[in-house]
Amino acid sequence: MINKFKISILMLILVVFCTIIFVASVNTCGVDGPLQV
Repeated sequence: MINKFKISILMLILVVFCTIIFVASVNTCGVDGPLQV
């Protein structure tokens, strides 16, 4: 139970990290797409 909980948190952090990198790269390219909030 605890192991699954830790894995879920690690996956969530990984997704958030990848999203931040993606948004940062898009902003660096100067592309203002529909993903911008």
